[in-house]
Amino acid sequence: MVVLVNNKALPKGFSLVELMISMLLSTILLMGVGGAYIAINRTLNEVQALENAQEVLRSSLDILSRSIKQATMVTVVDSSTVLLELQLTSAQATSCTGSVETASFSEQYSLAGDSLQCSVNGQAAQIVVKGLNAISFNLNGSADLVSVRIAPRGLPEYFPQADLNADGVDEAYIRMELALKSLILKRDT
Repeated sequence: MVVLVNNKALPKGFSLVELMISMLLSTILLMGVGGAYIAINRTLNEVQALENAQEVLRSSLDILSRSIKQATMVTVVDSSTVLLELQLTSAQATSCTGSVETASFSEQYSLAGDSLQCSVNGQAAQIVVKGLNAISFNLNGSADLVSVRIAPRGLPEYFPQADLNADGVDEAYIRMELALKSLILKRDT
């Protein structure tokens, strides 16, 4: 029996065309993974910013609404400062700083840097909320409704915008209308 052996060696490895096709497919795959990572990272950053803005808004609303609902008189000192006069209807009340007051008292809210501060009876102001770009207070004509526009950090640009702190830059804000419940009840009863 005779075996014919071909001296030509069988090709080993990949051809240049096969290598180029595999590199192209790998590049497309990496670009897809990279694009997905970038999109997920942006979404995560936006969610964290919205979470912070929501927490600042919730805290501000809780603190301001409790005080404004109890107030018997409101004075807007300037657009970023409001003075609330509170006359006690019970033996004691908790102020914005957490102190228990046994006599009528006043609270003054103002913006300092990125913080909403509260001062009770002219004492040293304490920070009650951090993370604000701006805040604006306004009274309606009958002085029984306080309009508060709050611009927390991280609020998306599709919210209403206005220059709340007169720095020439519009800030995205949320507007809240808070009624002076004790004043309305006193007047209407």
